[in-house]
Amino acid sequence: MRLQRRYNVVIIFEKQSCSQYKFTGRFEDETIDEALLELQAIAPFSYRKRGNKIFISN
Repeated sequence: MRLQRRYNVVIIFEKQSCSQYKFTGRFEDETIDEALLELQAIAPFSYRKRGNKIFISN
C-alpha cells in the first residue's frame, strides 16, 4: 500500500470486509490522520492508531 510506505505505518484490517476498500487519489502535504479522514468521507470505516500501526474496522 502506498499509504504505508509514504507514512511509514502498517495498516491492519481488523475485518476482511474492510480490506476490500479500494481508493484512488493524491495526497501531498496531509498527515496520515488528515488522509484517513478524507477517505472516511468516501467509505464508512473507523480507525485507531497504536504506535506505527493503524487498525481499520467498520
